[in-house]
Amino acid sequence: MVPIPLKKLSKNWTNGFQNPLQQIRARSEKHSQINTGLKHGFVYATQETTIPFKLIVFNIEKPDNIGMLIRSAYAFGCQELLIVGKSKIKVTGAQGTQQTLKRRRFHSLNQAVEACRSEGFEIVGLEIGGKPIVEQQFCEKTAFLLGNEGRGLGPSRLVCDQIAMIPQWGGVPSLNVAVAGAIAMYEFQKQTHTPTAAFQNEKYYDDFFTGG
Repeated sequence: MVPIPLKKLSKNWTNGFQNPLQQIRARSEKHSQINTGLKHGFVYATQETTIPFKLIVFNIEKPDNIGMLIRSAYAFGCQELLIVGKSKIKVTGAQGTQQTLKRRRFHSLNQAVEACRSEGFEIVGLEIGGKPIVEQQFCEKTAFLLGNEGRGLGPSRLVCDQIAMIPQWGGVPSLNVAVAGAIAMYEFQKQTHTPTAAFQNEKYYDDFFTGG
């Protein structure tokens, strides 16, 4: 469950929405399930209060990257992680969040894509040459697809409905895949205007998170 500060529940928080995702978020808030039991001064909202998005990782080789993606996915409210290939998870990178984030494994990319499409998700691949992610208009249900650290998506980009890229200003060939995934998830949530989690002292508060 994602904690929300009481002030975030103001009926006026949806004012100023313009793009389709923001309008969807405003309507869905009316039907969200709120647990009004107070704890540490917060009201807790179930995951139904966030617009669902998924993350597909395809043939990522380094366990550290999977672990870091799990941590970021949990932080940004990802509904599910779909792992394609033989990737192993390095628990130290996930910082305990691997115990709470839902995930499934698939032998082929087509299986993972079809699983998402059967639930109405649009597939957005992250790859050089796509539309800058800050200009991307995400649909109500988005599944991000991340490819191999060295080869990227390659021909597999053909399964995507859209291709997005993260612009760079330096001289490195590409971003680390875990970093790219985190940026994409942040940009998605920024568009939705989903209320953020509350924080205590210097960290965000979550009953289920025990990592550092």
